[in-house]
Amino acid sequence: MTLENRLSGVIVPVVTPFSNGRLAENELETVSAHLRKAGIDGEFYLGETGEFRFMTKEEKKRVIDFVSKLPKNGVKVIVGVGSEVLSDTIELSQYAEEKCIDAVVLPPLYHPLMDPVDLAGMLLRETRIPLVIYDNPGITWGRSIYTEDVATLVLNKDYGRRVIAIKDSSGNHIHLTDLTLTRDLLAPWLSVFQGSEEAFIDNPIVKINGIVPGSGNFDPELLVGIYRKISEKRINELEPDFRKLAGYHSAYRQNGNVQEIKKRLNAMDLISSSESRRILVG
Repeated sequence: MTLENRLSGVIVPVVTPFSNGRLAENELETVSAHLRKAGIDGEFYLGETGEFRFMTKEEKKRVIDFVSKLPKNGVKVIVGVGSEVLSDTIELSQYAEEKCIDAVVLPPLYHPLMDPVDLAGMLLRETRIPLVIYDNPGITWGRSIYTEDVATLVLNKDYGRRVIAIKDSSGNHIHLTDLTLTRDLLAPWLSVFQGSEEAFIDNPIVKINGIVPGSGNFDPELLVGIYRKISEKRINELEPDFRKLAGYHSAYRQNGNVQEIKKRLNAMDLISSSESRRILVG
């Protein structure tokens, strides 16, 4: 991706619809149309909000195949390839490349015995598809992608330019700022995304390239509006928007974020069931 065509703006981590225990990928078209009508910039499938940890490789391929056929219309489509089986991660990445997906997202720390730089490097050598690093220590035993790791990847002469973004869900403002400094000093093509909505509310002025808000599934207009105001430096207008967003997070703490998001989408008739596999597996 060029600087003019970089991954940026509001990238929504889309939920994965299930019905009676089965994947209902056809409903993703309705959700996607809802998001695009609001003016989002990209869609991220098979992430943590998409419950990728509770899906088979074959189900993930079905999602990749389905979303690859959605009209682009300027919207970037990226997919997660995380798996505890390394060969599956590589296979999913190659499949996404075949289907002309814009980029794959890798949470490298699901392999606790492998260095995250080695894992990302292996994937980059096996494919030509652009890569987004997903840093979420809350779901990876507390391990994080450090700025030194990012620097090692982007400076690699063979594949560094294909590391196009990092999604930081650590909630650590200092770490996020360090990532933006690494971008500015070493890799101007790299996009840095705030992946934590609560951290975004606390500190909206860090020089990020975009946000990845789960609440964008059911209220994309709110998140698009928030990001536009920040981009235009209209920070003084954000208080009512952040108050509304904080209300959503109160519901997440009570019901679980994915369950609450699906409940709201179901009430809007965008998906046929609020079923979540998180409940099924305990």
